[in-house]
Amino acid sequence: MKKIILILMGALFILTGCAKSNPSAEELKALYTENSDLSKDIEEVIVYTENTDPEGLLGKEHQYVEKIGMEDKRYLSDDAADLVIEVFNNTQDAEIRHDYYSLVNECRKSFAEREGLIIDGKSSLPEYHLFLHGNIVMRASGSVRENAADAYFKVLEQLLSDGRYRQTLTVNDEEYQALHKSMVEDQKSEIEEEIQEKAKAVGDSADITVAAALNMFEKKPDDSNLENAEKLIDETYKGKFFDSLRSEWQKRLDELKEVKEKNEAEYQKTADQINALLAESEADPDMEKYNACVTAVSEVPDNYWFRKLEPEWNSRLKALKNAAVLAERDRNAADITEQIKKLESSLDTSLYDELVERLSHVRNESLYAEYVDGWLEQMNALKEKIEEKKHVEEIQAFKDSCKSIEYREFSRNSESYKGTHVYFKGEVIQVVDQDAKGAELRVNVTAEGTYYTYYTDTIYVAYDNSDEINVSKILEDDIIEIWGIAAGDYSYTSIFGSKITLPAVYAKYIRVTD
Repeated sequence: MKKIILILMGALFILTGCAKSNPSAEELKALYTENSDLSKDIEEVIVYTENTDPEGLLGKEHQYVEKIGMEDKRYLSDDAADLVIEVFNNTQDAEIRHDYYSLVNECRKSFAEREGLIIDGKSSLPEYHLFLHGNIVMRASGSVRENAADAYFKVLEQLLSDGRYRQTLTVNDEEYQALHKSMVEDQKSEIEEEIQEKAKAVGDSADITVAAALNMFEKKPDDSNLENAEKLIDETYKGKFFDSLRSEWQKRLDELKEVKEKNEAEYQKTADQINALLAESEADPDMEKYNACVTAVSEVPDNYWFRKLEPEWNSRLKALKNAAVLAERDRNAADITEQIKKLESSLDTSLYDELVERLSHVRNESLYAEYVDGWLEQMNALKEKIEEKKHVEEIQAFKDSCKSIEYREFSRNSESYKGTHVYFKGEVIQVVDQDAKGAELRVNVTAEGTYYTYYTDTIYVAYDNSDEINVSKILEDDIIEIWGIAAGDYSYTSIFGSKITLPAVYAKYIRVTD
């Protein structure tokens, strides 16, 4: 028999040539991470080793020799990975592994049907999606949708169908059947024990879900939360698997119903107190009493019992507010009028902003209709004055920030002074360019002379007059003051073709003095 097997293996090698037995784990990882259709959904690909394999079977006899796991960000599962690929040395070991998980699926389905764990057509013990091709088994968690699992399977099938990898057999049928029995059939009791543990986890999860619903009903004992708790107990978890839990759930629900009845008696006392407070406020209305009533109504529990009183209370609160708000309006209108008078004399920006904020709250209220037009007319007129004052102050603030620098120091260290606010006074020796938006000038800035003043030492000035209020045309020989920002060196070519470099200033403000 051994000779026959060796002959068959030799023939198989000749037929497959140099085909590899199996893809490596890294090849399988690349297969998915480099797939544009699937990689966007893959959160992580794990290449397992003997030390990291959660099942501890990697490299064991008749077990897989390569293994990867993949996490799909679209799904949550209790398994170590959403999708697992296991590579075996031969097709027989792979078939046994596939049959093992097929048996797991059969046991899960049987247990779920027997114990009533199939609810609305969905099992609480979902079955694996399985794929077998040659030496490779792939499984997807039951939480992964079937069409998504098929997409992963097809990518692997395409890789394995091109003849790149050969399939091998290593044992005869008798040995195979013995292995199959020990690694599949004999594992059934252990599989069923694991399913029992998993089912217990399902029961624990159901217990948590119902407990949360009961806690919500305890916190807010209204009809909707009562209905939700009853539905979970009577409909959602109706399988016999939950019978023992259901009796405990029902007992607690009955206790909470008793508490609900007692609470309703207390609710009536609270309602009587609120009605008395409303009656007192209606007899002598003001905003303080109105706010006290609003607070009292807002603090009642949010449940079905108080909701039936809300329409009447809201109607009474509305009438009370109307009465109280008239007096409040008169006081507020008088104060706004007084503040506008103060603004006329001070032109204070913060006071203006405060009044704008106050007017934004009342301008569309009908109660203030007789005042609003007059206030807005006054405010619009004051806005122009305030903006003009603010602009003048900003200009002065910039001018105050500028410092005078001796020309040699400025020229020698022009790049170091770049960005500095600077001040110069000098004589325009050339108007290089000028239009309505500004000008480019050459200006001498060092005053010389004993009996009369003349200027030397040239800087280049680029002037943008967009911030100026009153702009004067600049002429050659004008004596000007410059407030601006040092701009480093500026180079240009003279009419004679030579390169000239001057320290430059970006002028924000210029005043012609002479």
